[in-house]
Amino acid sequence: MVHSVVGADDPEGERASDGAARARLVATGVVVACLVVLGVVVAGQAPAALVPVVVGLLAAGVLGRPVATPVPTGEEAVPVPEELPGRPEFVAAAQTLLSEGEGNPAVLVIVIDGFRDVQTVLGDTPAEEVLAAVGQRIAEVAQDWPAGSLGGERFAVAMRARPFLPAHHLARRIRERIAEPMVIGGVSLRLRAFVGIAQGEGGAEVLTTRATIAAATAHDTNEGLVVHQREDPAVVRRRLDIVSSLSDALEQPDERGFRPLFQPIVDGDGVLISAEALARWDDPTLGAITPDTFIPLAERTGLVAPLFTVMLAQSLLDCRRWRDGGVQAGLSINVSPVNLRDPLLTSELTARLEDVGLSPSDVTLEITESAVIDDYSWALVTLRELRKLGFGVALDDFGMGYSSLGRLHDLPVSVVKLDRSFVSGLPGDERSVGIVRATVDVCRLLGLVVVAEGVETDQQADMILEMGVDRMQGFLFSPAISVDEIIAGPVVAGWEAGR
Repeated sequence: MVHSVVGADDPEGERASDGAARARLVATGVVVACLVVLGVVVAGQAPAALVPVVVGLLAAGVLGRPVATPVPTGEEAVPVPEELPGRPEFVAAAQTLLSEGEGNPAVLVIVIDGFRDVQTVLGDTPAEEVLAAVGQRIAEVAQDWPAGSLGGERFAVAMRARPFLPAHHLARRIRERIAEPMVIGGVSLRLRAFVGIAQGEGGAEVLTTRATIAAATAHDTNEGLVVHQREDPAVVRRRLDIVSSLSDALEQPDERGFRPLFQPIVDGDGVLISAEALARWDDPTLGAITPDTFIPLAERTGLVAPLFTVMLAQSLLDCRRWRDGGVQAGLSINVSPVNLRDPLLTSELTARLEDVGLSPSDVTLEITESAVIDDYSWALVTLRELRKLGFGVALDDFGMGYSSLGRLHDLPVSVVKLDRSFVSGLPGDERSVGIVRATVDVCRLLGLVVVAEGVETDQQADMILEMGVDRMQGFLFSPAISVDEIIAGPVVAGWEAGR
């Protein structure tokens, strides 16, 4: 599948992609064993004969890392090929090609995944042989098209794409050729490559920069191939300003207008059961920034962890306030895949709860199933630990992505939140009716609470209650509101009066 990324010509510009991260299943025991053996080898405490074994463990432990096995008896290692031209020589040759002839100018940048692992285990000299062999394969596929090394594990090819040979076809052939086994230093390797493509006018240097951005995005999103699309520099500058201001806002949330609001979750009688914390940001300089804008930027720029910390701290304080104000409702808070992989998550949660005098049973952690799939083994361990401590765990947006009724049996969750897309189809969409009924039936067997998101009409509320849904959330009852509005209550008086 080919995906696209938009960005500015500046290599430091923001990266974006519509590609979704693929599922990654990691065998925890294998990874632990791999790290132990690797530490021994690197420390010089193991014989060289262990090197092929360690590389094999690396391959078995993490999907997408180079697959390596000991060389079978009688198999010969490949000869060390000549190195490709460096970046200056490549750009010069590419400029000559792209400035004349027929076809759409294009540059492909290829990044080898997991090369640092190979370098750590095999050493610098064999690792250089790996890069040289990769360069040779790229040159073989490129044939008469200019190919070069951009330094380290990055390579490039320039071409003039035509209808019978589009750029993504050449990219796929390169990836397939790189993935074929090669023998270096007595080890048979299977490497994986990510490719970024930039096409159009601008010259070799500009296209190489854009393709580099696309290749980095392909790597970050675990997509094999990403096509760069040029974007208005003013739009990119706006994103850069938002990222910079977001960092400041997370350090000084009160001064920079960053706070949680809370959307009520009610039962069939309209009684407030809990409230979901939703991040809101009204920056004094940039104005109101929507979550759809700043949350993806936080995910791509490493600000998810501090964002969660700020939201958790303030949300717990607000929950303590409404409890003290006589509202005995719980708190729901979203946990991202990054948070779920944090080994300090459990200790941070328990410490924050102690600070404000709340218990784990007062808090429900909302996760998406994709967050679990990203690192299934680790996620299961973390979620089981959280459930054992007494936290509620809600599977959010159920019915989207990887979700399935069969998986509910394996996941340590206490709540299932039906995605709003199914609720919006009620009451007329028979498919939505069937999915909701089936989900409710399975959840009842498993002892799980079902929450319907996005309820906006009386007809939807009446129907999902008739089907056995336990709780509801949506604009029919209330938008996201402040802690003061929760304390003032009631939050769903209008809906109750109309029944």
